[in-house]
Amino acid sequence: MAYTNSPLAVYRSISPHSSPRTHAIDTVTIHCMAGNLTIEACGTLFSSSSRIASSNYGVGSDGRIALYVEEKDRSMCSSDSVNDNRAVTIEVANDGGAPDWHVSDKAMHALIELLTDICRRNHIEGLRWEADRSLIGNTDRQNMTVHRWFAPKACPGNYLYDRHSYIAEEVSRKLGTSPAQTPEPATPPLQKKLYRIRRSWSDSRSQTGAFSSLKNAKAACPDGYTVFDSSGNAVYSRASAQTAPPVPESAGTAYEIFVRELQAATGAVADGCAGAGTLSKTVTLSKIRNNRHPAVKAVQKYLNSIGYDCGAPDGIAGPKFERAVKAFQKANGCIADGEITAGMNTWKKLLKLS
Repeated sequence: MAYTNSPLAVYRSISPHSSPRTHAIDTVTIHCMAGNLTIEACGTLFSSSSRIASSNYGVGSDGRIALYVEEKDRSMCSSDSVNDNRAVTIEVANDGGAPDWHVSDKAMHALIELLTDICRRNHIEGLRWEADRSLIGNTDRQNMTVHRWFAPKACPGNYLYDRHSYIAEEVSRKLGTSPAQTPEPATPPLQKKLYRIRRSWSDSRSQTGAFSSLKNAKAACPDGYTVFDSSGNAVYSRASAQTAPPVPESAGTAYEIFVRELQAATGAVADGCAGAGTLSKTVTLSKIRNNRHPAVKAVQKYLNSIGYDCGAPDGIAGPKFERAVKAFQKANGCIADGEITAGMNTWKKLLKLS
């Protein structure tokens, strides 16, 4: 097979740490740089003789893309030679630190465009993701892998890991396919269904127990933890914060009420004036993260008031919450992933800080 490289790369710094591929490209592996490196700085690291590491591509926080190892060659990126021989590896810069290792909207957009180009040139019909380590190499069901499956690392960070389904969906949509077209495998008849208690689905080390009974899992779920089914779907969550007192409807406009309720829910100074202090206290809200946090209800009420249907403001971030957040994000130029990430763009838009 004749390999080509992405025309989206605007910078080229070929690393000496590579070798010819022994397997056709059928997988992609997204990594995080664990720092806000420019693509030039990352290229310098990969050129060093003292650091035996490389990736095929890099994406900076400014959205620029670099080529470090040509696609005809495998990189040394994932702590697993078998994976690196079949995968195109991509390092993405982080504009936020541990444990989430947030990436910028520009980097996310560029990553999706790069992945689409990689798939198109290598005749990969779409990306598939089930968050299942046991499916490594089973590319008809899952053709995305992560570094943490091959070594005791956090890579690619929770922010990118939690968005693999979103990334797969967006790339497949651009390719004219859909992950939903991949047939769901039948559940083996003897497979036991378990409900696991964790802080987040990706944080397996935080697991406190696994139960065959959902009722028992709910009863054992401590504050700040969530019960997940066998597929990683959140089915119950217990917030760690106390319920915030309601703000009287006479307290001002819908926006002013929202700001006060949010401030009360997150422990910020409840003065009704949104600023850096309020933003610094925000928490991540989504269907699977803090989905019963007191701030959820404040967001539901505010989104309803400005035309984004969240349904009844019950304080639970479910499917309607996710759809409303995605619609708000699309209308305001944010990554439409349905998650309101602490301190980031969606909160800034909601608080009218950008």
